[in-house]
Amino acid sequence: VWNDKLKEAQGIKETPAVIFYRTFDERKVVYKGKWKRKALQEAIQAYQRPTVLDVTEDTTPEIFENPAPKVLMVNPSDENVFEAFYKVATKKKYKGRYVFCTVGDNADPELKEFLGSDPDLLDPEVFIYADSPNAMHSDTALKYYLPPPYTAESIE
Repeated sequence: VWNDKLKEAQGIKETPAVIFYRTFDERKVVYKGKWKRKALQEAIQAYQRPTVLDVTEDTTPEIFENPAPKVLMVNPSDENVFEAFYKVATKKKYKGRYVFCTVGDNADPELKEFLGSDPDLLDPEVFIYADSPNAMHSDTALKYYLPPPYTAESIE
């Protein structure tokens, strides 16, 4: 945004700026960072997907083809734990650098087994998973179980 009329209409005080219009989370995001290629690419990567994705058959490729490490909450039924998880996911230093996901009833049960989730446990569990794209079930995957209690500080 550099046009004065558009700047005023969008409520933007500083220019240049880029406005991302999205169909999820915050509908309009204004980027006012550095006007350099790398900074713009990082902003696009950070704002191109929802803050927290639910792992489903449809979203699995999007999630696991992304090279960024994944932070996965299995059994996202506890509202307080989800709020803490979401709070961390919204921090600027993690946006675009990690993929935050919930693994609920719509996820492939094999994913829970792969992560090492306790099938009898109904409480939330948090895992960090990192590997190269399309390497699900490989021996090179790095998996880390984050023990409870889950707070924004412990997840961070």
